[in-house]
Amino acid sequence: MTRKFILLIGMIVLGGLALAACAGAVGPAGPAGPAGPAGPAGSALTEDQVKALDTAAKLAGISFPATDGVRRGCPACHVLADPATGKYTLPYEAAERAEVRGGEHPVVSLDGTPIGPTDEANVTVCLQCHAAGTGARAGMGVVAPLSLRDIVHPAHMASQYFKLHYGGSCFTCHNVNGEGGWDLLTEAVVVNDKGVPDPDNLPIPGANPIGAGEATSSFSASRGGRLYDNWMKEAGVAVPGSDQPLWATQTTNTRTGADTWRCKECHGWDYLGAAGAYSKGSHFTGFPGVFDVASKTFDEIVAILSGGTNADHNFSAMGDKALGELATFLQSGLVDVSPLIDAATKSAVNGDAAHGKELFALCAACHGEDGRVFNFGSDAEPEYVGTIALDNPWEFLHKVRSGQPGTGMPAVMDLGWSLDDLLDLLAFAQTLPVVAP
Repeated sequence: MTRKFILLIGMIVLGGLALAACAGAVGPAGPAGPAGPAGPAGSALTEDQVKALDTAAKLAGISFPATDGVRRGCPACHVLADPATGKYTLPYEAAERAEVRGGEHPVVSLDGTPIGPTDEANVTVCLQCHAAGTGARAGMGVVAPLSLRDIVHPAHMASQYFKLHYGGSCFTCHNVNGEGGWDLLTEAVVVNDKGVPDPDNLPIPGANPIGAGEATSSFSASRGGRLYDNWMKEAGVAVPGSDQPLWATQTTNTRTGADTWRCKECHGWDYLGAAGAYSKGSHFTGFPGVFDVASKTFDEIVAILSGGTNADHNFSAMGDKALGELATFLQSGLVDVSPLIDAATKSAVNGDAAHGKELFALCAACHGEDGRVFNFGSDAEPEYVGTIALDNPWEFLHKVRSGQPGTGMPAVMDLGWSLDDLLDLLAFAQTLPVVAP
């Protein structure tokens, strides 16, 4: 048995040597795999490992007010922690980011709400400018360069502080409504340790959409003013394919298409028609003003607008709600601004430009301090706030009172401005530059 065992071992060894001979010589050892840049001397850690430990230490060291427990709603985290700097309100965050980009964030919102760094503004205020734009502003905010979603989503979901320290997720900021849409939570929501809302504090407060401040039980005169300006743009309906039927009854105004359907083109920015600023020039039509309709009932005005008294004067394409709001403007929103303007020179009559400059702070939030952020004309013939104030002060005052169709521009008739305020603002706006910067 012993000899057989020794023989078997010898055969195994010889077989191994034969296989090694067939395999050839052993090659040199390959290079070691990448380990990354070395960390600090003597640490035996790579640079990435050092960064990871440093991040973990910073996360552990963060101390914010009210960070214990689950938080839902923007103000659950964005509260005024430092009255000297504004940390960490929403306006503070906006101002900080604007400063990093070399810019300056407005300190007054469209509706006049203060949004300086130390002001605790509701996120609905942010949406006045940063709601997602449509049409020509698709991919932008309705007024601002970016929509809120394009700012907030990357800032939060790419933030280790938000995700790891706060345990943040989509439901920190949002709730899903009954239609499957995502509502933005505008207030701190009372929740249990799993984030479930307190049933005694419902409904969960969602953000108000643009225009939600208007009463739903009655019509908005300010929106009616925007419809008077351009109902197709304000109501979001298609432009009629032909001229307004009554347009053929005049021959002095040669405009065609959509312009022929705008109320202002027939009845003027001053609502006086052929008796006012459109009594001459290329806009003259001979059509009367609209002040007389204010004495009619609401139903009578709607009938006039929808072709009930003249089939050719039918603007029902704007929709029933829009008809009601335009009728409301004609019945209760008209103001005679003629005493504010010298018809010969188009200048404001004895306006207080210094007070107007203070009022312009609301406008400057979007238009800039010199009114030249937006060019309403072309590169060859620029048109700014100052241009409109000088060339067509009646249009300027109408848009200030009612807002710009299809935008989030505030209507000062909703803010309680007086005629003196309008006059002072016009006086200041007429001092603004009209040439390209």
